[in-house]
Amino acid sequence: MNTEKEYNPLLELEKAFGKINSTGMYSVDLCCKLLSYLFVYGGNNEEVITNKAFYFAVRTAQEKANIKGGEIPNQEYVSLITKYSKELKDGMWHLIQTHD
Repeated sequence: MNTEKEYNPLLELEKAFGKINSTGMYSVDLCCKLLSYLFVYGGNNEEVITNKAFYFAVRTAQEKANIKGGEIPNQEYVSLITKYSKELKDGMWHLIQTHD
């Protein structure tokens, strides 16, 4: 297990933006949409899992939402992630049904 903290350039940029304004460059809405997309589509999509920019964006969203494993996630993020994930899954199911 790697115990070294991974360097994430987007997270550093997000922290810098956060010092300028309260939301930073990643809004709650954007973070939740990124995490929902990963949850619904990410695991089986090589382009998603090998894209460094997306990887760093997701890691930054995870930091903001406090979803890193073992922590109590920010409930504002959890409810939006649940909502967006359901919308994505429902849309995917609709596409499958209309394709047949």
